Formats: sequence, C-alpha cells, structure tokens
Amino acid sequence: VEQLTTRVAKLTTQRDQQLAQQAQLTAAVARADAINAQAVAVERQTNELQQTTAALTRVQEQHTTLTAAEAKLQTARQTAQQAAAAQATAQARLKTQKDAYARAAIFRLAADLQPGTPCPVCGSRDHPHPAPAVASGEEVTAEMVEAAETAVAAAIQAASRAASQVSQQEQQVEADRDQLNQQLTALAQQLGVAAELPTVVAAVAKAQATLTQTR
Repeated sequence: VEQLTTRVAKLTTQRDQQLAQQAQLTAAVARADAINAQAVAVERQTNELQQTTAALTRVQEQHTTLTAAEAKLQTARQTAQQAAAAQATAQARLKTQKDAYARAAIFRLAADLQPGTPCPVCGSRDHPHPAPAVASGEEVTAEMVEAAETAVAAAIQAASRAASQVSQQEQQVEADRDQLNQQLTALAQQLGVAAELPTVVAAVAKAQATLTQTR
C-alpha cells in the first residue's frame, strides 16, 4: 500500500508538472500570438504611413509647382502692363508725328499761296491768316510717320502676345490650384483633419512620432 501511495503521489506530481508546463506553453503561445499581431499591426501602420508620406510629398511638390506658376503669372502680368504702356507711348508718338507732318504740309501749302490766287483747299482768293512756319527741328517726313506706324503695329503685336501669355498662365495657375486642392482634400480626409497644408503636415508628423513610439 505504501508503494502504491508513493507511486500515486509521483504520478500526481508529474501530472501537475505537465499541467504547469502546458500552461506555460499556452501562455508563451499567447504572448507569441500577441507579438505577432502587434508586428502585423506595426507593419500595416508602416505601410499606411509610407503611403501617406508619399501623398504628402506629392502635395508639397504640387504646392511648389503652384507657387512657381503664380510667380510666372505675376511676371507675365508685369510684362503685359509694360507692353500696354509701350503701345500707348507708340500710339501717342504716332499721333504727334502725324500732327506735325500735317502742320508742315499745311505750311508748305500756305507758302505757295499768292494774293488773288484761289486756295487749293477752300478756293478763297483772300488769305488773311496763312499757316505759320514749323519751328526748326520739328520737321517730320513721310518716312518718319511710316516708321512711327510700324512701331505702333509692332507694339500692338507685342501687347497682344503679352496678354495671351497672361491668359495662358492664368489657366495654368487655375489648373495647378485645382490639382493641389484635390490632393490636399483627399489627404486631409484620410487623416481626419482640415484641408490646410500646415495642418496636414503636422498630422503626418504626429503619425510618424506615434509609430516610432509603438516600435
């Protein structure tokens, strides 16, 4: 009986040891599963963050593109203003040249008038107030008027080209702005923040810090 009791006690001890080992193994498996699940979650979060960071990079690049386009638009507008001013100056000079040329022509006509001879313009035989002579240095030739007309035509073309450049650049800026807004809105919705670039940048930085702590 004593031997049987000893045998039973030994078997009981072995059983308890096996149960303890089994419990330890179960706990180890649970810990391994938890670690594995955490690793999977971290990997998923890492992949998501990489995609988010890539999206933010595209947003920032588009913002840079828009800024450059806006700068080009500002330059185009300044060029157009200068071209318009040059056109106005050329047109004013042409008018001055034409007026001076007309005065010179009238003087030449007046210089040929003789008392009692009909005026070729109005037909009067009396010429009480003939046109005065053109001051020295103000003489304008037909060639000078033609050159002024050529300058006006060139100025008009330059102003037209400049205005066209402004229109094209305005369309480019609008397209770049629309694309930026679309990208920024999509990323902001994904992060659950306002669609403002500084806010989105801060949200991505926070997500990066959180993931680093998780690791």
